[in-house]
Amino acid sequence: MVIRKIHPEGSGYTVLNQEPPWKKFYTDNTTRFQISDGLLKTIDFPLKRYVTLDNDTITRFVFVTAASNSFMAGVIDGIASVQKYYPGRSIVFYDLGLTARNKKRILELCDVEYRIFNFSKYPEHVHHLKSYTWKPLIIYEVLREHPGLFWMDASARLLSSNVNMTHTKLFATDGILLFNFAGHNTFVVTHKTMYDYLPTNLTEMQRIYQYEANIMVIFGTKTVFDDVIKWWVFCALIERCMAPVYAVSCRKTPPDVYAGCHRYDQSAINILLANKFHFDYKIYAKHYDNFEVIRRQNNGKGTPRICPKTTPNVG
Repeated sequence: MVIRKIHPEGSGYTVLNQEPPWKKFYTDNTTRFQISDGLLKTIDFPLKRYVTLDNDTITRFVFVTAASNSFMAGVIDGIASVQKYYPGRSIVFYDLGLTARNKKRILELCDVEYRIFNFSKYPEHVHHLKSYTWKPLIIYEVLREHPGLFWMDASARLLSSNVNMTHTKLFATDGILLFNFAGHNTFVVTHKTMYDYLPTNLTEMQRIYQYEANIMVIFGTKTVFDDVIKWWVFCALIERCMAPVYAVSCRKTPPDVYAGCHRYDQSAINILLANKFHFDYKIYAKHYDNFEVIRRQNNGKGTPRICPKTTPNVG
């Protein structure tokens, strides 16, 4: 990463040139990420340490999820599935705006570390939950503290405790893996403005599958941080990068025609991974029957374990 001052001394801004290894193949005119020094300091960026992925580190991950009131039933089911298959494993839960009643429900759950996501630290657009910019920022926060994490959207469920089958893939990528095919490529669901910040080969993006960002395993290795997470976080901090439009309804189109919608964090991480692994999605993504993503009407079927606490586990 190249950091160069472009304003008079004391103005507090840096330009973060987009210079990962793949940049030169696509454009020399990439829009630069202009982010305040104060913001980078506030979020304690970048990572101060990296992990080395080995047979020990690969087992030391925490589960992470987040929810607003609208997704409480789903996230409770997801937590219940972790409690069932990974009893005693830490589950970090981020509150995205819960009522007092729903907060109490989360605080009662076994193995859950409750945190309030501090929106006030971040730019205004992050407050818009449908921008999904909060997700990369939560993941970065957790990677500052833990070697790795297993991210689960409120719609995600575990069906088994056997995640060892993912180890070969994780070693191949040095610590990052996506799981669920989205049913389309990245090109059709990505607004063109994102490419100004994250340049790529658009022909390849029309060819390869997009994978969903609702279940992911990520470790804080230097490779994963430098080539993926760093740029994912930068993109989340700039509204025009991750959320240039607020459009989730897609038209049905051929694979080479934009469908009029945008997939925010999901499109960004798919672009970054495709660039890093030379558009071979089979390296960084694979479907396993151990996990599932369900529709909201199927929520409310899990039975979470309750652990009354004299002192709530609040992070």
